[in-house]
Amino acid sequence: MSRRQSFGPYDLAERIGVGALGEVYGAVARRDGRVVALKRLLASSADDAEVIAMLEAEASVARTLDHPSIARLQDIGVVHGVHYIAYDFVHGRDLRAIHERALRGDGKSAPERVPLDVACSIAVHVAEALDYAHRRADDRGRLLGLVHRDV
Repeated sequence: MSRRQSFGPYDLAERIGVGALGEVYGAVARRDGRVVALKRLLASSADDAEVIAMLEAEASVARTLDHPSIARLQDIGVVHGVHYIAYDFVHGRDLRAIHERALRGDGKSAPERVPLDVACSIAVHVAEALDYAHRRADDRGRLLGLVHRDV
């Protein structure tokens, strides 16, 4: 990771992504050196009670999930009025980068699609994680009714 900026107990490195409500950084916990994906709300959402409640609800649900294809919740907090949530950092390329590289090709041959075995492996892992989340129940056996809004 490149030059770091301090954010509470973390050193932020590269920004991985940004959306309407928040941004995600690769970050390192200064306490133990663990690498995390840290999602923090944008300044425009910092005082929005509904957005803060959504982040807290996400953390509440994430605490209950334990599956090899779901990043584990590590931390939730507030730094100088900015709410954040931190998950295990999953090393590797994101699906968009894999797809774009396949479309670009190697410069010597025509662009290709993502290899079928790679696409199938990704689809299986995503489907297993979604199935786990959709079947997640509370301690009384009632389904939680989880739906991933970004898939």
